[in-house]
Amino acid sequence: MPFCGSADDAAELADALGVLELGPDDEIVVADNCVTPTFERGAGERPQMRVVRATGEQSSYHARNVAASAARNPWLAFTDADCRPRPDLLSAMLEPVPAEHVGAVVGAVHPVLDATTWVSRYTITRQQNKQAMHMRNAYKPFGATANLTVRREVWEAVGGFHEGIRSGGDCDFSWRLQDAGWELEYREEAAVLHEQRETIRQLVRQYARYGAGRRWIAVRHVGSRMRPRILRPVSRCVAACGYWMLRGKPRRAGYKLIDALVLCSEAAGGLLANTPPSKAAPSADAAPGPAADLPSVCLVVDQFPEVSETFVAQEARELANLGIRVRLEAHGRGRTPARELSEGLDVHYLEDDGPLRKIADLAWLVTRAPLRCVADLRSRSRWREQEPVLPLRSLAPMARRIAGRGDEHLHAHFAAGAALTALRVADLLGRPWSFTAHGYDIFRTRRNLAEKLERAAFSTTGSDFTVAALRSHGSAAAAQRIHRVVMGVDGETWRRSTPVPERGPVVAVGRLVPKKGFPVLVEAVSLLADDPAFEGLVIVGAGPELEALREDAERLGVTDRITFAGALAPSAVREVLERAVVVAVPCVIAPDGDADSMPVIAKEALAMEIPVVASDAAGLPEVVSDACGRLVPAGDASATAEALREVLDMSPDERRALGARGRERVVGELGSRTQTAVLVDLIRAARADR
Repeated sequence: MPFCGSADDAAELADALGVLELGPDDEIVVADNCVTPTFERGAGERPQMRVVRATGEQSSYHARNVAASAARNPWLAFTDADCRPRPDLLSAMLEPVPAEHVGAVVGAVHPVLDATTWVSRYTITRQQNKQAMHMRNAYKPFGATANLTVRREVWEAVGGFHEGIRSGGDCDFSWRLQDAGWELEYREEAAVLHEQRETIRQLVRQYARYGAGRRWIAVRHVGSRMRPRILRPVSRCVAACGYWMLRGKPRRAGYKLIDALVLCSEAAGGLLANTPPSKAAPSADAAPGPAADLPSVCLVVDQFPEVSETFVAQEARELANLGIRVRLEAHGRGRTPARELSEGLDVHYLEDDGPLRKIADLAWLVTRAPLRCVADLRSRSRWREQEPVLPLRSLAPMARRIAGRGDEHLHAHFAAGAALTALRVADLLGRPWSFTAHGYDIFRTRRNLAEKLERAAFSTTGSDFTVAALRSHGSAAAAQRIHRVVMGVDGETWRRSTPVPERGPVVAVGRLVPKKGFPVLVEAVSLLADDPAFEGLVIVGAGPELEALREDAERLGVTDRITFAGALAPSAVREVLERAVVVAVPCVIAPDGDADSMPVIAKEALAMEIPVVASDAAGLPEVVSDACGRLVPAGDASATAEALREVLDMSPDERRALGARGRERVVGELGSRTQTAVLVDLIRAARADR
């Protein structure tokens, strides 16, 4: 439960929670989201209640994530500080136990009926928090966090609630949960009572927040129709007000006027950013001074934090460690976010910028650089032939933030999407820019790639394999500006905390997409299953090939030898690797030509002193050799099985020796600090040339 209030509010809330009927293993976790802690002072000690501090930002969704992370049980029951649970809430939620396909249970939210003001009586008549209505949503059902119970494994699998927002996070969470294959179940008998707003001001602020959340959801979930309608409903309310006044019923007329005010408040809120006060963008007129002789850098990405793209956060932290002032601009939040990746980083999202901010900043941009804006508009039709192009108003807030903060260089990750944004904003502001290409954006989706190579100050990619491929798409001059910068690993983060195990599973980590070669690995398991040293395969990752891989495992009779662990946060991946005796990286060139650069998991495994069996596809031969593992022909299940068998049948000391040599190589040559320093040198050179 999130809490932000006075000491008296804390004491009142603790008393209300005290009525809950708890089992011996149940607990109440309250996340104090106040700037200065107040819950402890007001609540005192309560049995089975813990208070944790949620200081990252003033956001109820941040507080919920903190509380959920601190909780220990397999089910997480969320409610709000202005709700009063019925004593039997938990038993009504979970008895009978929900079916296995149910990821969350939605309970009823009823108004407190002892209304004290005219406004609170109005809110009771409108039943604004009726969960049954949410469950009938035309796009997809959803549950409000006022009364929502979620399986812990589901909360972890979808990355928890998005943070840095004021409203809409519960709806977005419910839809991401369903996109991941889980269902919602509604239980009317599991109920909480919701306190109503008592003043017009409180009601207006509440619906303005709802409006900002609806606009944010409409941006993230195209087709959801969450944008509020205004003209016709308000006209009907005004007409109804006059009708009820003529009928001599002023209260009903007044309610209709409040309806009109609520609709206008929600529409007005939709013009504003959906960010809490602590996440507001800095003023463009309060630019900090440059940091000595080091350039300040803005990293531009598509989605962040994304669980499969840990290298972006690692690079940002290494830039900061090297003295670079670094910030991130992302198009949107990740579909499967890894929240730990964004901790401590300054991140802004284009999806958060409200229409008013876009209009104001567009006016600023046009006034500042009219000819550059015209040039951008003229180029859009050319770019649009190969990729989506954001309107100039969507880039204007980002441009103003960069100008206001004094960022001197823009560096994008992925040649598609983010690179075009960096190109455009850099041109509008007269800044140098660069990008890193990774794999699909070189081999499968080459969107305006030749032009980006020509116009970037430089470009990088993570292996000699992809450097050669990238150089084939540009001119000779552009080819000279393409450099190898490996997505390195932090030797301290990826360091063993337990001894290398003598026995354990084979582990594979990656998105379940064709280029990762997991069907080859499943077939290899069928050839390896009779080896007594083989203790099963754990595949960590999510993606479109999951069901096909399950079918392959069933067809080959190895379902009981393979565990599909789903997408995991980096800390959870480390825990899995601690138990592994060998890591398999069976990459292939996909039928559509898609390929990897140099999979980060190979370097992470070697950093943790685990031998790696990898294919010879992409840049893997540049990191894996017989000194630290085994290389096999890509797509060869028999060779993969034999290589795994060879490593599994080694003595523990032999495997430790392979792992130790692998760590020495990775930390020494391919460490994130070393590789990021190469990027910094390139940025410095670009600034000098400018």
